[in-house]
Amino acid sequence: MKIAYQDSKGKPAVREATPEELAAMQIEQSDWMYPYPIRIVAPKMLALQYPQIYVWFQMNNLPVEVIGDLAHLYCNEIMPEHQSLIDSLNGVITIEKRNG
Repeated sequence: MKIAYQDSKGKPAVREATPEELAAMQIEQSDWMYPYPIRIVAPKMLALQYPQIYVWFQMNNLPVEVIGDLAHLYCNEIMPEHQSLIDSLNGVITIEKRNG
């Protein structure tokens, strides 16, 4: 895929996109709203049972988006201390990984 850019003299030019640029474009075209490698998809009602999760995301400046009845929680990793909760919610929540 070719992309347009400005060369060192400020003139328009065209070149092949790098693999990193192609990956970034795929992310931009997906439904992922934030550039984090992990997205937890959970029913919005889960916030009533586990409000500490949402507070933890807010305190760590991690984005949470609500789409209909679902919440998307974006993060870089699942902390070891949270893994047992994640495991206990298997089937209720989905862990998605970007680009794979």
